[in-house]
Parts: sequence; C-alpha cells; structure tokens
Amino acid sequence: MIKSLLVLTLMLSMLILVSCQSANEYSHEEEQSETLFALRTPYIGDAPAVSRIVQALPLPAEGWLQRFFAVETSTAPYSLTVFYEPVDLETVAIIQSQEKPTATFETNALLLFSLIENLDEVVFAVRYTPGSANISYDEYDYFWTTTRKEIAELFGVSYCSIDDLLW
Repeated sequence: MIKSLLVLTLMLSMLILVSCQSANEYSHEEEQSETLFALRTPYIGDAPAVSRIVQALPLPAEGWLQRFFAVETSTAPYSLTVFYEPVDLETVAIIQSQEKPTATFETNALLLFSLIENLDEVVFAVRYTPGSANISYDEYDYFWTTTRKEIAELFGVSYCSIDDLLW
C-alpha cells in the first residue's frame, strides 16, 4: 500500500510539472494520491469506477471541459475514450490558440493504465466548439491515441510494471 501511494504521489508530481501550475495549488498531493489509489478498478467495464477516475484526471488546460467518456469492452483491445471541449463560446479562441496538450495526455494515460487494470488503449478526443448532449465522433477535431505498451516505453518502464505500480 505504501509503495502504491508513493507511486501515485510521484505520478501526481509529474502532473504538476507537466501542467506548469503553482505548487501551492497542490498542497494536498498525498490526499490526492490516496483518493486516486482508492478509485482503482480491475475492469474497464466498471462504468461507475471508470467515471470517477476520469473525473479525477487533470484537465488539459484552463477552459476545457471533460463532458463524456466511452468504453469498448466487447472485444480486446479494451479501450477508453475521454472527450474534451471548451467550457463555453468565450473560451473557444483561448483553446484554439493553445498547443495540443500532449504532455498532459501522456501523463493522464499513465494514470489511467495504472488505475484500470485491464485497459489496453486510451483515446483523448478534442473538439474546439461546445458540443450537444450527444457524442458525435465526427464533430471532434482530433483524437490522441495510445496503448499501454507505448506509454510503458515512453516512461521507461516495462510493459508489466505499469500493472505492478498499483496491483
């Protein structure tokens, strides 16, 4: 348990560096680690648990809203798609001027693979206009996709050690 909390604390520290926000905003880092640790689930099909995990992820930047998520559990690879859009029309110009949040997506993917044991693939879908109440994939401007293996290689850990971080 202590090893797992230390790993989550390390991952949250990376999120702080990636998001370039003040360390003062993260004074409860250990509490956040414990919260994330408590959210872990062995199954991508556990929608309530996955929802809580997705909601706990840092947003790519100010002005973004995580509105939906979708899971693919009928056949492997088991995947999770997280959908982002602007909070409102006033933030559209700000979001369009920002660089793609690749570093945040990489770190969030590491967290997702660590917290959802049988997750194989993560997709972050981004649109530059506020959406409707329904998911329409063709309304999204780009998709950032990665696999468990790619994230393990990116962070310099073995494919299995992502699972070993928390399980």
